[in-house]
Amino acid sequence: MSLSTNVYFPLLFGEREWGIRKMQTCVFLMGLLFPLCVHSSAPSTLQLVNLVYRHGDRSPIQIYPLDKHQLNNTPEWSDGLGWLSKLGMQQQYATGVFLRRRYDGFLSKKYINKEFSVQSSAVDRCLMSAYSNLAGLYPPTPGEVWNQDIHWQPIPVSMVPDLQDRKLSLDSNCALYNKLIDEMTHSEVVKKEEAKNKAFYKFVSKQTGVPHENISVVWSVADVLFCEKAQGLDWNSWVNDTVYAKIREINRFDIQLLYYTKEMARLKGGPLLKQFIENMNGTINGSDPEAKMFMYSAHDVTVVALLSALGLYNDQPPPYTATLIMELHKENGQYNVQIFYRNYTTNDTMDTREPVPLTLKDCDFKCPMETFLKLTKDAVPTNWTEECKTSSGDHSHRFIVNLATIIASSISLTVVGMLIVIIAITCIRRRRQESHKSYNKFFT
Repeated sequence: MSLSTNVYFPLLFGEREWGIRKMQTCVFLMGLLFPLCVHSSAPSTLQLVNLVYRHGDRSPIQIYPLDKHQLNNTPEWSDGLGWLSKLGMQQQYATGVFLRRRYDGFLSKKYINKEFSVQSSAVDRCLMSAYSNLAGLYPPTPGEVWNQDIHWQPIPVSMVPDLQDRKLSLDSNCALYNKLIDEMTHSEVVKKEEAKNKAFYKFVSKQTGVPHENISVVWSVADVLFCEKAQGLDWNSWVNDTVYAKIREINRFDIQLLYYTKEMARLKGGPLLKQFIENMNGTINGSDPEAKMFMYSAHDVTVVALLSALGLYNDQPPPYTATLIMELHKENGQYNVQIFYRNYTTNDTMDTREPVPLTLKDCDFKCPMETFLKLTKDAVPTNWTEECKTSSGDHSHRFIVNLATIIASSISLTVVGMLIVIIAITCIRRRRQESHKSYNKFFT
């Protein structure tokens, strides 16, 4: 005699446990099926998508000396500092599901390499974020399944070494930017802020064991507290909501300083903006007709740099998985650019919130391509390497070169002057000798 499932499993597990298992199974299946059932099709006007996002939740970059949550006693930091957490993987997977839902019908369900490209910062948490995102964006179709036990497929992610990366990790050296950020750090704006919060910096330094009693102490402390809060860890007793809010406020100001001027935003956010424009031009002029999406996996400072270059940064640091989207549309034969910002974090694949539309100053939300290019022209470096080098005020190098030039010129002028004097003296002597000979000849 065979038992039905509804009879057999309650006998095996017990009614209460079986009820729980059925509920868990339903929730799991809903998580898998929801992305397939609830979606919005992309508009027919859409031609291309550029997007850049911040990585998911991670462990802190550094831990202050007096923090009770150190690497050796905190399981949440078991992978080390700066690593993507399981929560971060879930957040990025949910972001991939969001992108599939938003662009389904525009992007093929099947991964096609000519349609889609992804580049990541070389930092591991960004690479891991990209792979987690792609798991949600491109679940394998039946024809792509290569292992029945793994509902995932490998998709290539490119990257550029940190010190060469001027678009995503922003670690590529730019002498002019270094000079500008140094000037900003010692500016009256910062001095005024540090004077106002001097007592608070002293308090934070004492409680954390970080020696710097200035704005430089804030970022590392704010980062640790934020990561601990995201993981549900309790803070040291000196931290309360008021202290945390104050640290976050100063940290917002610290991030502003990175791209405080248009020139600073141009040097750091301009290269990625230039890449976005080149991608769109490839679609418009037909040089890359099959491309549909360019994805970039990066950092909060990358998103801030691009927002700043566009004049759209609102002084609120991007949360984990914050995604800036730039869409190219074609309506009535004319191209326009539309910008959206998904400025929230979730690991819920059923979250259907839409990104916020952003509008460039002096343009409509649907900004004509020609107008967009004119408005962003000054934010895009023509030759980044030369601008960093020749405009950098790398004064030590230029001073040495100029001094050498001056010395060489001075020596050359001195030698020429001496030659002229010698020639003149020689000529005068010869004339005198000739005159003397003529004089003697006249009288003899």
